[in-house]
Amino acid sequence: MLASMLGSHTAMLAVPESQFKVNFLHGVEGEFSIDSVSQALSMVRSDLTFKSWGLDSVISQASAKDFDGSYHQFVEYFVAQYAAQNVESKFDYWVDHTPSNIDHAHFLLTQFPDSKMLHIVRDGRAIAASVLPLDWGPFTVKRAADVWRLHLASGLAAQLSSFGDRVLMVRYEGIVREPSRVLKEISDFIGVRYEEGMELGKGFAVPGASKHQHSLVSSIPNPERIDAWR
Repeated sequence: MLASMLGSHTAMLAVPESQFKVNFLHGVEGEFSIDSVSQALSMVRSDLTFKSWGLDSVISQASAKDFDGSYHQFVEYFVAQYAAQNVESKFDYWVDHTPSNIDHAHFLLTQFPDSKMLHIVRDGRAIAASVLPLDWGPFTVKRAADVWRLHLASGLAAQLSSFGDRVLMVRYEGIVREPSRVLKEISDFIGVRYEEGMELGKGFAVPGASKHQHSLVSSIPNPERIDAWR
């Protein structure tokens, strides 16, 4: 929802979730370098989380010569390719709304020194009600509470770290109740001018595979959803 709001800004591009950007690192020995590119490309090609980007033809033709060996350029290559296929206008910022980013805050904020991170906090009871019906779990309220607590701890740790001035906590409930106010706060944090209409959230096309799960994205925020968990 928030990515779609930010993606509607004329200077921003919202891309699909990108778990692959961390997944492939588990198969790379040592620090990422030009010697890691071929192995990383192979892993990204087989990563299911990359499929939603719609870049199968692009990555099938990519080779090590397209990269300089840096981690951030490797990731930004796919952002540029996604933009080339999906948007006509130029952008100054790209928005990555992968939920697990907060668990890798130190690494990502180090690798992308110009980046900033939003830590979104939602009522844990609403989180449990949202994930329990899904087929990937957690499947009990107790487990949902444990997962919520661990992710919350990662976000709080990021805010208390040396990168704290680049991490902003926002409340889901605040976004839904007062989207314009919160989006103005986020815009100031990023360093861009707030644009009217961002709260309509028309800046991201949900991939087909997750449309059933994210069916409310691009809808006008509905405050009644805050207590829907009850």
